[in-house]
Amino acid sequence: GGLPASFGRAPAVLEVYPHASFEALLREAQVAQAMAADRRLLRKTTGEGALLRLRLLRLARLEWDWWARYLDHDAIDALGAAATAWRYLQGTAGSVGDAAEGLLWLPVTREFLREHLPPRSGRSARR
Repeated sequence: GGLPASFGRAPAVLEVYPHASFEALLREAQVAQAMAADRRLLRKTTGEGALLRLRLLRLARLEWDWWARYLDHDAIDALGAAATAWRYLQGTAGSVGDAAEGLLWLPVTREFLREHLPPRSGRSARR
């Protein structure tokens, strides 16, 4: 479903790819020097990969209750999508892709995308 207009913005449906969201959060943490520059995003189905994603969400100031230790990889993906939606509502999410075909939203600003995540050749320009 869409995000309610009661948050001060028009209703919207956001396309989110959780892996890309976590890659963007990892790069954001690296730029802020909250995480080592050579750190890689590990598979979400491994314990270390799941814990890294939870740490990235905490660094992004997304809080949840103590049930976090029971989250599976699908629930962690849902939290990554929620972080993107929250930042969209705050005006701090950026998109990539072609507006005519659909945009993919990431939990970092457009400026951050341009400065720290340059597009790869053959990919659509960031909007």
